[in-house]
Amino acid sequence: MRLSPQILHTGWHVYLVDVRLRVCLGQAAGTGLITAAVVEPHSAEMFISLPNIGNSCFLNASLQCLYSLPCFCSDITGQEDLWSPRRRTKLKLLRYLGELYKSRQGEGSYKGKRRLLWSIKSSLAEFNEEYEHITEQDAHEFLLLLFIKMKMEGETLQETSTSPSYICPVQNFEFRLQCVRTCTSCGDKVFQEEEQNHLSLDLHPSLIAGLQFYFKPSELECTCRQCSGCQATAVRHFLTLPRVLLLHVKRFHHDGARLRKVTDAVRVPPWLSLASLVGEQGAAAGIDPLRSSYGDGDILSGAKPSANMEGSQQPEHLPSVGDGLSPRGEHQHRPLRQ
Repeated sequence: MRLSPQILHTGWHVYLVDVRLRVCLGQAAGTGLITAAVVEPHSAEMFISLPNIGNSCFLNASLQCLYSLPCFCSDITGQEDLWSPRRRTKLKLLRYLGELYKSRQGEGSYKGKRRLLWSIKSSLAEFNEEYEHITEQDAHEFLLLLFIKMKMEGETLQETSTSPSYICPVQNFEFRLQCVRTCTSCGDKVFQEEEQNHLSLDLHPSLIAGLQFYFKPSELECTCRQCSGCQATAVRHFLTLPRVLLLHVKRFHHDGARLRKVTDAVRVPPWLSLASLVGEQGAAAGIDPLRSSYGDGDILSGAKPSANMEGSQQPEHLPSVGDGLSPRGEHQHRPLRQ
């Protein structure tokens, strides 16, 4: 998996790593989100800003991250016949996102963008009534509520409509983890699966260390179904991989009296392999740690980097950060700023 060079972090962060296009989304200034884009040269319209509708940095930064993902945008624009303003639809949130995407490309007015941003924000008020007001909100919470609302609308559409199969853009972020709980007394194993669309990592000096800590075996107290033992170890592994891996770095800690923000830098390696985090069942099923479980494209083309997470060496014949991602230099990696 291709990542960007070291990024200095100053707030809550959500890493969006496009594992098919080998890009790490760069940081949106002052918002605590990571964003970047793979765009055609001279396409300045890709970076049209979004207006601030009042303490809406959390909203704009999250949407800029999503709009910089070609797979996410194509899932929206490719299904315009389901959310077009010319027809009645249950995909209202998808309509707002699609119309805002077009406005961001230069097809809409400033007032139109403000109206759409308010519509997106207000559509989440059923989860949190504060979204109806001009108040600061958490970008991580907003992004997850957005995903939940999009999934709900898609499920409602499929239950009540005979339209062609709907593809929810949230599928780009979804994956399955397997948790294996092993009794320390008799060795009995219990397997559980978890559906996820992101991982929340504790703050560590490097992204690799944060991932390793998340998947580190843990001790827990539970009653064994076989021997009535009370101690067990739990280990998590990837069963499937997403097209886009979303990592949330927790930068706030409670010191007993209040929340304290940690501003330490996090090192991001140029390459990251998930080979050591794929479980036995995933490997037995032929899950390639360098291939997304969504779609048919390889995460990396050419030679594969070392399976060791500590290894950050990059194959010589693959492009470095900032180089074109295709042999003809048809794309460029450019950081996106709000």
